[in-house]
Amino acid sequence: MLITMQNGFQLRVFSGFLLILLLISKLTFAEEVAVRLGFQKKPLKTLSTKLARNPSLRGWDYLVTKLAADNINPYILRKVYSSRRMPRFKPVEFKLKPREKAAVYSSVTNKKNLGKARAYLKKHKRTFHRVWQHFKVNPYVITAILLIETRFGTATGRSSVLHRLSRMASAADPDNIEHNYRKLKKEDPAVTLNDVRKRALELEEMFYPEIPALFEIAQKRKIDIFRIKGSYAGAFGIPQFLPTSYLKFGYDGNKDGIISLFNEIDAIWSVANYLSSYGWKDSAPLTLQKKVIWHYNHSQPYVDTVIKVAELLKNY
Repeated sequence: MLITMQNGFQLRVFSGFLLILLLISKLTFAEEVAVRLGFQKKPLKTLSTKLARNPSLRGWDYLVTKLAADNINPYILRKVYSSRRMPRFKPVEFKLKPREKAAVYSSVTNKKNLGKARAYLKKHKRTFHRVWQHFKVNPYVITAILLIETRFGTATGRSSVLHRLSRMASAADPDNIEHNYRKLKKEDPAVTLNDVRKRALELEEMFYPEIPALFEIAQKRKIDIFRIKGSYAGAFGIPQFLPTSYLKFGYDGNKDGIISLFNEIDAIWSVANYLSSYGWKDSAPLTLQKKVIWHYNHSQPYVDTVIKVAELLKNY
């Protein structure tokens, strides 16, 4: 909500405050919310201050409060997060310095998968040609990504995207920070509370924007937000985009008026649009091409596998 002042300036009102009053009856929670949203300062020495949980929100109080502060409709938030279709919030365990192992991608380059990739290139030859003319992104790197992500749409995931992303977006919930601190402290006595909080805030910064984006997609497409299914990590469709990537890079390749990442043509065009937007050039040095792929997935083993598969397909 905006209040227009006589001098022409506008003051944005903290719209989530109304939701807090409706959902939360204890002042201590409102104060804790103010701390976490940056309106108050408080030294991080202990996590003894607990959220005054509203049972109807099934543990999602922290996330709902932040979303309300960002002007997501309070009625919709309460309807969604109090629904029995939304699992209760459970602790989101994380590592301070996660690293993906190359072994995860060891089967990608086997004979069977490369055979499927070559068949895919042949099947969509015309589409890949049009894509290259428009975006100047070669078919091999696109095919490599689609192979690695979902085996060309045969494994897009059955998890609720809303649930999976909401979990990650709630990483900095005080109770979740405390849970991880106790767990990680047992594993490594050198771990500090600030270490855990810093990592939790990094995860929140990474995943929180995906929730408003997902609500926007559901509204624009007029679909039930609970029916959007994807991977355990919250990505969806053949190319496994996150909601913000769908909104930025989703492309209506088949010109039917609908951008569907579950449509092969749209998926191919969308990946090309993504790579092109980050500066992909077939003539660029390998180091620069790897940086572009890194935007798609922040994993060096992933980047190396994409390059390897693309080269194998190109030189076949």
